[in-house]
Amino acid sequence: MIWIIEKRKQGNEIWVGTHKEAIFVGEGYDEKEYKRSMELADVIAKALNKHETRAITKKFSAKSKKN
Repeated sequence: MIWIIEKRKQGNEIWVGTHKEAIFVGEGYDEKEYKRSMELADVIAKALNKHETRAITKKFSAKSKKN
């Protein structure tokens, strides 16, 4: 799964999501709030993508060791 930053409701809601699930990060009704929500969303998306990559690598490494 790839986690991406999504903007909903005319860009006023910030979400981090995949094609199956999403996490609400914050609102962006004013400039300061929008900037902070985007920063948080970036950190969350990067962390989740890093975790997913490690999980996939670990899974395939375990399979290759069995063979």
